[in-house]
Amino acid sequence: QNLPKVSSMTLEQKSLQWLSPNDLEQIKSSAQTTIQHMRILARGIHDMANFRKMMKTLEEETDDSIRGLEHRVFRRKQTRKSLISNVLECQKHIQGLAKFDSDVIGEERTQGLLANVSMKGSKVALALALAVARDDAEEIHGNSQKR
Repeated sequence: QNLPKVSSMTLEQKSLQWLSPNDLEQIKSSAQTTIQHMRILARGIHDMANFRKMMKTLEEETDDSIRGLEHRVFRRKQTRKSLISNVLECQKHIQGLAKFDSDVIGEERTQGLLANVSMKGSKVALALALAVARDDAEEIHGNSQKR
């Protein structure tokens, strides 16, 4: 469909191209239903290769694309939980030291320790995100993008 540039469209033409609130609700509802269906099918699947096969089969059966919804199926929060746990543990150690001698560790050192723990966890999360992105790219574009 040939559409004029947005800058030359009338308000009526623009409004016809946008999704209505009802359209958005239907998309959201469809995504939620698909996520629930994927969760049921994914029970017992613990590796991404089998999960991706299941996703591909589901896409073929429903003729719907479900790419981008996989993060909602498993709710991968392990990295986040681990990061929070490590920061809280570090805070406990700092508080424990402060109970015995408040001069042992200063405010600047406290901030540095917490920042270091947080940064290490963020690097793990980044590495995981990059690995998943690489897997996705390979799946979409085939093995031609191998490192």
